[in-house]
Amino acid sequence: MWKTVARRLLILIPQLLALSLVIFFFASLMPGDPFGGLMFEPDFTLDDIEALREALGLNRHWVVRYVEWLRNVIVGDLGRSLVHARPVVDVIGERAGNTLRLSLLSLVFIYIIAIPLGIVAGRRKDTFVDKAIVFYTFFALAMPTVIFAVINLWIFSFRLRWFPFIGSVDVRYIPGTLDFHLSRLRHLILPALTAALLGTVGIINFLRTMIIDSESSDFVTTARSKGVPERVIYNKHILKNASLPIVAGFGPAIAGLIGGNIFIEMIFSFPGMGGLFVSSIQTRDWPVANGLILIFAIATVIGILLGDLFMMILDPRIRIR
Repeated sequence: MWKTVARRLLILIPQLLALSLVIFFFASLMPGDPFGGLMFEPDFTLDDIEALREALGLNRHWVVRYVEWLRNVIVGDLGRSLVHARPVVDVIGERAGNTLRLSLLSLVFIYIIAIPLGIVAGRRKDTFVDKAIVFYTFFALAMPTVIFAVINLWIFSFRLRWFPFIGSVDVRYIPGTLDFHLSRLRHLILPALTAALLGTVGIINFLRTMIIDSESSDFVTTARSKGVPERVIYNKHILKNASLPIVAGFGPAIAGLIGGNIFIEMIFSFPGMGGLFVSSIQTRDWPVANGLILIFAIATVIGILLGDLFMMILDPRIRIR
């Protein structure tokens, strides 16, 4: 297993190098920079703006800037934000905790909702309950994230006032206190639940299909012929085999949520990395945008690696070459 980890980590290096090169190249093709709007300011002239660009090296060829950026990344320096005038690591660090908490809570909700529904749908095939669950999966698959988030925000925040509608914590509370943590949890629940209700489709459909297919498999037929109780058959045989890929998808799911909650964070005005990524693109703050894309890529590759490791731990027969 450790050989697999070492091999995958070594493969990660050229993958990230190639990805960073593509990111930097396409970023260089985007028109404009953060200083384009200064030409409308009376205190700035075109010469002043050009001097700023020259001082920050924006006029140099993109290959030269990429090599310098890569040299800094190797030592843990993602550069300096052109808009915030601060190190990119500090800018991203302020948002990373919020995104991680939102992703983890969303994942908890996904598994809490999806696993029972998938099991019920598989065991009660073609019943009214199964059809209702299948209808829900079609609804979640077809519903745009933005529209669903706006509906939940209007119902539960503006109409019922059950949850806050903006931010990640109430500024009235002192950090570290119980009220502060409870306020942070209240700000997390609605966006996390919104993301989870739309993210359960894959697990529900997969678990349902696996249970239905296992019903007619040879090992289930043999167990029933020996008089094994149905409860034991489902818990020890069917669910055990159906749960392997679902547990293995835990790592990739975390990575997907870290980089995929952009719309959720924007609609709920949640200060996470997704909103920061959109704003960095809009303001042409390329150091921040490149740093975020690199973090999303690393999270994705590590998530896939964790998924493979979970499969190997749960089923020793599996050996990934």
